[in-house]
Amino acid sequence: MSELSLERQLDVVSGNAEARIQQDRYTIAAEQQQREDELHNKRDLKRQMAAGEGLKNGLLPAVAAMNSHEIRQFSVSRLVNAISKAKKDQCLETDLSDAICGDLGTPPHGGTWLPLSISASGLDTKSNSGGNYLVQTSVSKNIADALRASCMVLRLGAEFIAGVKYSLALPVESNVMVANWIGGENTGVDATASDSSFAQRLMKPHAMIATTSCSRQLLTQSSDNLDKFITSRIAKAHGQLLDSAAINGSGNAPFQPVGVLNYAGIPVVSIGSNGGALAASHLIALETAVAAANGDQGNLSFLTNSAQRAKLRAIPEFASGTLPLWRDGKMLSYRAESSNQVPATLTKGSAIGTCSAVIFGNFSAITIVAFEGAVELTVDPYAGKKQGEIEISSYCSYDLGITTTGSLATIQDAL
Repeated sequence: MSELSLERQLDVVSGNAEARIQQDRYTIAAEQQQREDELHNKRDLKRQMAAGEGLKNGLLPAVAAMNSHEIRQFSVSRLVNAISKAKKDQCLETDLSDAICGDLGTPPHGGTWLPLSISASGLDTKSNSGGNYLVQTSVSKNIADALRASCMVLRLGAEFIAGVKYSLALPVESNVMVANWIGGENTGVDATASDSSFAQRLMKPHAMIATTSCSRQLLTQSSDNLDKFITSRIAKAHGQLLDSAAINGSGNAPFQPVGVLNYAGIPVVSIGSNGGALAASHLIALETAVAAANGDQGNLSFLTNSAQRAKLRAIPEFASGTLPLWRDGKMLSYRAESSNQVPATLTKGSAIGTCSAVIFGNFSAITIVAFEGAVELTVDPYAGKKQGEIEISSYCSYDLGITTTGSLATIQDAL
């Protein structure tokens, strides 16, 4: 045991030892606080610099200011653990939520902000510096990426815009510019003028909530797999409801947006006064309707439900042929997908509640907007206390619009 210094011995003799120890504690605490303040100041400065550039790569300024170590350390499960306690723990994730409040100019309504994207897309995996370090992070912690994988219309090419703070006026092309041939110089005949004209579709927030639960025991296992589990549960719930709204939203204000099947101006191909079975001729009519509006450009796809997919697998492409209409994930050489968010309960004439829909066209004409660029999480540790579970609710506001209605066409009476 080392001998006490003369100064320490005098402190002991004079009874000042405890006061000196307390003073040392204050000094250490002050130094730690100074280091934390310096870290926060650096982060705030980076956030302010990022805010000056606006939303970059779909990231909020507070997220864009994070360094690679903070991105790797970010944990959704740790955030859930922190906010499930009576006195919320302070950690990287709650600090980020506070910084997002500054970005958005508004605090969450009793919950905590979780960014839709924690890292930018577009990283390669060829080298560690090029993104290999972040591969697992990008997959498990980006709600926006998981949302795209869970929402069929996004998988088919619909545009997704995150981080909109206010109501957005989406430009919609209502009249296309047309070119004319002219007969040379000084013909005395003016070419017919035709300008592109645009309307506006005002995108307004429509609030969405999804609730899931997670066992307390599972939350003690901090890992990327648990982050992926929580993120995918949130994204799947939001994605399915977005799919349903984008396909068949009624537009009943203020609750849900207007979907493709109810959107004014989108051509509808009719099979019969009381509906009817699909045939190749009806799919060709959909293709023709989109082509007639000059919308047959880009990646075109068919979308229907699983019941119609099963029938189309048994319908020959040609009357005397044996090859089915739906084969190898395609119809008429176009990509074909199914989703049970496409309704099978529509009505046409005497066919009440038994008709299905088919959508064809370029799904990039659909734009889905996520307001604020963050999901608000609230955690209730008491609702499932008898089952050892914690209830997790996620809130976000979305809207959708269609920029060119001629890019899509529908059938709504398939039996």
